[in-house]
Amino acid sequence: AYQDVARAILVLVRLLHLLIEALLYFFVRDRIVFEVLAQHGAGQHVFALAPHGEAHVLGRAQIRLLPPNIPATRATFAANLETAVTCAWDAEANLGEKAVVLGAGVVGLLTAWLLGRAGADVTLVERSARRRAIAEAFLARVAPLARVIAAPEADGNVDIVVEATGSPEMLDHVIAGCRPEGRVVVASF
Repeated sequence: AYQDVARAILVLVRLLHLLIEALLYFFVRDRIVFEVLAQHGAGQHVFALAPHGEAHVLGRAQIRLLPPNIPATRATFAANLETAVTCAWDAEANLGEKAVVLGAGVVGLLTAWLLGRAGADVTLVERSARRRAIAEAFLARVAPLARVIAAPEADGNVDIVVEATGSPEMLDHVIAGCRPEGRVVVASF
């Protein structure tokens, strides 16, 4: 079962890479994909869920060997995709529910995409005009029914709100936008 999940995640990572590369929007700054010389030989890439940092000491059980046909630049998105999948699971989206995702960074884009695939009516909120343009182009290809707007609409009638900005100040908007008994997910990663 674990191998099936790992294969499914790799397929999603490949799709994500192709879409984002087409938009010329990816940054390879996280150092979570790295070379392990001692255990696997020079040039062998592995993936690990680890905090941000310059170097990590990890056991064999904490790393996954990457297939040689997966470029390191593509594999860097695996952690973001894992965060987005967790957000989508936590949101428990149902067909036709209204979902708002605050923040159009990589995690916000992926979360909006996954919520749309689950059947939610998705609105993505991003203040930056540049990121909004990128989000519109990305979502037009993978979630054409999603809306992208500049400011949250605090109508109190949203079933799911995902806060993916990393800004604690946005929590007031999250709570104001959510209906009673609605679900709030904070994408802390």
